[in-house]
Amino acid sequence: MKHRLSVISILSSILFCTTLYSQNNWDKAIQIVSELNPVTSFLDTTYYINSFGAKGDGETPCKEAFDKAVTTCSENGGGTIIVEAGDYYMNGLLVLKSNAHTELKEGAVFNFSSHESDYLPAVLTRWEGMELYNFSPLIYAYHVSNIVITGKGTINGNGSKHFASWKHQQVADKKSIARNG
Repeated sequence: MKHRLSVISILSSILFCTTLYSQNNWDKAIQIVSELNPVTSFLDTTYYINSFGAKGDGETPCKEAFDKAVTTCSENGGGTIIVEAGDYYMNGLLVLKSNAHTELKEGAVFNFSSHESDYLPAVLTRWEGMELYNFSPLIYAYHVSNIVITGKGTINGNGSKHFASWKHQQVADKKSIARNG
């Protein structure tokens, strides 16, 4: 139940922070939340991201190691991927797979790349309530079940380095949507 509440509160926060322009979108949000299934359980199998080549030195690219760890975990029926304390340079999106619990230990930091090219090809997504093709999200899951990220670690998207510089370019579009929405 604890994980279900976490998922619901995260989704609610995302939806609250997203500019929604009609009650119909809130109805969709409520439907999404109602369709969420609580995380049931994970196999008592542990995978350490460092065993797959990740180094918490802040420089070594760790996407490939995480991809190997989550794929191995999922293909073996699930378990927990442990990310020990360290600064892990995530040079691209993390794709989550079914039955994988990722635990960020205290002092573990996923520092995502600020290079736009690390999040291509473009995917259909939403940006401030509008469907469009855009960069992949930092953490991605599609048609999967029984996934969770927990722990006292930190996920640093580093959006302010490059992505946030686009914000001023959105003003005209936002005004247009507000007038026509």
